[in-house]
Amino acid sequence: MDRLKTNTVDLETFASIKVGTGVHTRFWLDKWLGNQILLDKFVRIFVLDLEPKLKVTVRNSRENMMVGLIREPRDGAPKEQLEELLLKIQNFTFRMLKTLGCGSWRHHESFFVSLVHFYLESLLMGSFGGPTRWNTLVPRKLNILLSRITKDRIPTRLNLRDKGIDLH
Repeated sequence: MDRLKTNTVDLETFASIKVGTGVHTRFWLDKWLGNQILLDKFVRIFVLDLEPKLKVTVRNSRENMMVGLIREPRDGAPKEQLEELLLKIQNFTFRMLKTLGCGSWRHHESFFVSLVHFYLESLLMGSFGGPTRWNTLVPRKLNILLSRITKDRIPTRLNLRDKGIDLH
């Protein structure tokens, strides 16, 4: 994921975490409650947390949240942020499932490698409609070769053998 980010491809923008009980989800550092990590939205509460790398299951209620803070926030923005965060936690429904670490991809409910592959291919090679994808930045021979490779039409020993042509 980090290598893709350095190439300006951020797949995490399309993914979300299914929390379950919160055992595998980091409270401050994972995107589980809304569309951004809690650290970005509630900075003034994050700095008060004694153990900021804890999981959601440890901070899943008002009592658990207050125990983990160095001190209770005073007036102003910190107090408002804490109240907003506690309200969000209170309204969140934790599901008693053991393992839920998969993300969702756009409008699909499940994560599919083929969808990620299609997204990356269209992003990196471009899309010009029709069944093939041509990139105008590379020579035509390379486009043809890539098209044959993706359709498994290169005359390798295995492909020739499958077509009934025997090579010694």
